[in-house]
Amino acid sequence: MPDVFRTKRPRLIGWNELTPDKLDYSYWKAFRDSIVEGGNLSVLLGPVSGDLVTIDIDRDELVEKLLAVNPLLRDTLCTKGNKGCQFWFRVRGPYWTKIRRIMNEEDKQIGEWRGGQKSTIWGQHPKSQDYRIIEYQFINRVPVLEINVEEIQLPADWYVAEPSARDWRGGGSSSCDDDNDSEEIS
Repeated sequence: MPDVFRTKRPRLIGWNELTPDKLDYSYWKAFRDSIVEGGNLSVLLGPVSGDLVTIDIDRDELVEKLLAVNPLLRDTLCTKGNKGCQFWFRVRGPYWTKIRRIMNEEDKQIGEWRGGQKSTIWGQHPKSQDYRIIEYQFINRVPVLEINVEEIQLPADWYVAEPSARDWRGGGSSSCDDDNDSEEIS
């Protein structure tokens, strides 16, 4: 998915309805323009991508805490933007098909379950500046694993927030599940 350079903003209207049969001239032109500018590129998540999802951890110091209870995530694709990282995998079984906030015991957001929308994988992070460039990078460049959702655990003091219709990321780049469109994990 082609995004505007140094943003997570899609170049295409209707990007969230894109399917392989809709990859027309305007898509490929926007894709080319993104690459020529140096990025950014995102990947669609959820059912449209064959159930590709990510767990996005927002702070470097929390990555090992998640890996301690999910050692299998060490063997899947992992990318990094500004802080923390994203673990990419395909899900078997029911899952949340949108974005859900991951919270700590202090009710502070520390990450996201990304079961829909999109996630940036290449280019320059929005927090880049001319004197300090932050490039998206591959931490573990391996194929994505296929994982049963029941295998994923959160540390004891973390939880997945209730759905919210509010776009807490701003700019329309992602949205949380709303009460009418959530699919609960059993």
